[in-house]
Amino acid sequence: MRDGLPERHVLVLAESAIASGHPLADSLKERGALIETGEVALERGGTFSGLSELAAEVARESGVGIDRDALDALAHRTLRSEDWRKSSFGGGGVDARSTARFAAEYRKLAALQGGSGKIGRRLVEENVEDRGEEDVFGIVDAIAAGKSAEALSRIARKIQGAEDPVLERLGMFSQIATLCRRVAAVRGIAELLRAPMNERNYRSFEQKLHGELTGPIEGLAKNPLKGIKAYPLFKAYQCAARMQPAAIARLPALLLETERRLKGDSGEPDAALAECVLAVTRPAGSSPRT
Repeated sequence: MRDGLPERHVLVLAESAIASGHPLADSLKERGALIETGEVALERGGTFSGLSELAAEVARESGVGIDRDALDALAHRTLRSEDWRKSSFGGGGVDARSTARFAAEYRKLAALQGGSGKIGRRLVEENVEDRGEEDVFGIVDAIAAGKSAEALSRIARKIQGAEDPVLERLGMFSQIATLCRRVAAVRGIAELLRAPMNERNYRSFEQKLHGELTGPIEGLAKNPLKGIKAYPLFKAYQCAARMQPAAIARLPALLLETERRLKGDSGEPDAALAECVLAVTRPAGSSPRT
């Protein structure tokens, strides 16, 4: 940058991220040689920002546009986060290999479209293999709400699309185990405090019950619910309100057995995870399977 390059030489630096105020970036900016490109990133709830800009660039290159619902379907089937733990909180990056696949699949669809017109959703669904990503926290919400069919369907898709199904399965179990521990704790704390278990409105729960359930409790060195934010605690609270006390009491044994089966005691780990989900989502009053 300081001394220049030999004649007819050009240096191009490409960075996925650079610190604000970096001296090299500032020097490039002063010379009009700094170009900031778009970026695809995860937003809260599993949606993607920057997707329209990426699609517009591939559309310009291929000469073929895409309908909005087809774009959403293509993103749903191709894009994956760098870190599943950020998939519902925003700020997470998108795996570069999946954006490359998005662009490659778009070009393939453009060719199938004949190089003109617009790509429709049906063309995407018929020609793009579904290897996208499920929102893990959305799955946990479905489990907490007792929506077994939705939860199992989304878990199956999440594992089938994973590069490492074993790691994906264990990560999913970790989230379910966290929910179960919170369910057991919130039921016990609520009984101790004689707090109601019939609040259905989140705002009312946040204002009236969250502080009470997570605050100091006489006789306990530490409240196990301390530090849990209102929304995830509300989901656990709803799950605890829906489940029978006897089913909640069985949760520690259920988690132990499921973990053992997932880590080698069973030749059918997917079945083990499914049975765990069904035990948590079982309608109130139903009998456990024998």
